[in-house]
Amino acid sequence: MAQPIPRSHTPPEPMLSTPPRRRGAVRTLLGVVVLPILLGLIVLIVLANTAWGNERVRRLLVSQVNDRMFGHLAVGRLRGNLLSNATLTDVRLADSAGNDQAIVAQELQKIALYVEASPQAPKELDHNAVDAIGAENAEGDFQRLADLAMTGSLDELADELARFPAGGSEAIPVIRSLQRRLLMLAPLRARIERGERADGILASLGRSLFFKDKPKVQRMLSKWSAQDLATVADRAGKLERSLIFTAAPDREALGEELLAIARKARSL
Repeated sequence: MAQPIPRSHTPPEPMLSTPPRRRGAVRTLLGVVVLPILLGLIVLIVLANTAWGNERVRRLLVSQVNDRMFGHLAVGRLRGNLLSNATLTDVRLADSAGNDQAIVAQELQKIALYVEASPQAPKELDHNAVDAIGAENAEGDFQRLADLAMTGSLDELADELARFPAGGSEAIPVIRSLQRRLLMLAPLRARIERGERADGILASLGRSLFFKDKPKVQRMLSKWSAQDLATVADRAGKLERSLIFTAAPDREALGEELLAIARKARSL
């Protein structure tokens, strides 16, 4: 009697499946990396290519610039693709001259004389000329006088003013040094009043703030409020305008203003 031939039993191959840990890693990668990138691209496209996005960028631009300078920037419209051909229209910038056209004209005349330009022979104002004009206006230790006033160092300030040249020709550069210091302090103090720590703010400045200046800048930030800084800036601007229109700048007016600032600093 024939016997059946036994068949070899081959178990079915198991179906391959993705380990749960690997699936979790993929989901994490999609959620943490890919999704934020996609959302960022969508936001960028909306801001760059729509009228709604252009308006939001315009408001942010104007707000950030005005928070960081004395003067006022106004932008009427921002239109176009921000990544390629955006256009700003109706742009107006008023500086510390208070939008006084006479002062602006006088400053432009000084620049024209420096580069030897005239209506008949216009010249391009390049960066080298701007740097040279700035360096010329910053000769001498004008910043020291401004800093002594802002830190309330009355005795040292009085000694420095006693050695100040009698002609008073350096009065305007000193005032502009004061304005530059105020321009630096104003946004920093605003950050402090929003809750940030002064030491953290100074650390974030890095090399843009000379390390020897950090202690006195920190003292100024601890003394002056944003409102007080705005008041000093307004007074400095008015004094600058009065000195510009004076044939012989008044050294006494400068000294009185710096001493008044120093006394205010000591009382804070």
